[in-house]
Amino acid sequence: MEVVVTEAGGAIRSMNGIVTAVSRNAEYSFTKPNRDSITLLAGLGVEGDAHAGVTVTEVELAIAAGRDGS
Repeated sequence: MEVVVTEAGGAIRSMNGIVTAVSRNAEYSFTKPNRDSITLLAGLGVEGDAHAGVTVTEVELAIAAGRDGS
C-alpha cells in the first residue's frame, strides 16, 4: 500500500508500508471504531477524531506538574 501525505504548504510525499487498521472517533471514549479510510492532517492527527489538533497531552501536563507521566 502506498500512503500519500500532503504536508502544510501543499508538499506531497509518499511512503510504502502495511496498514492493518485505521480508527477514528469524533467523541472521547476508550475505544475507536475501525474505518475503511482516514485522512491524516500534518501536525494535527486524524481528521474528525476527538484527539486531533494541536494540544498539550495529559502526559506533558503531568511532567510539568512534577510527576513522571506514567
